[in-house]
Amino acid sequence: MTNSFNYLKSFKSMTRSSYAYTAVLGTCKYRSANGLLNVVGHKNIARGDPNAHIAALQVAPLSVAVAASSFVYQLYRGGIITSTGCGT
Repeated sequence: MTNSFNYLKSFKSMTRSSYAYTAVLGTCKYRSANGLLNVVGHKNIARGDPNAHIAALQVAPLSVAVAASSFVYQLYRGGIITSTGCGT
């Protein structure tokens, strides 16, 4: 996620309505004039530290990454994941 945040420091984020997902192979249609906001900074917080997550939420939005390469995620059909095989 660090790479994504670093990208958004230089390029404004576009909305879904100004750059809709089309599921078609093609070229990037980014237009800086349609961008709304830049990221000015970000901070990584400790994994598995609920107090750090709560503290971060008091200051800014919180982004969470999921390592979705395990079969638990690939075969997900719905509901709450309780498997220990989903990683950390």
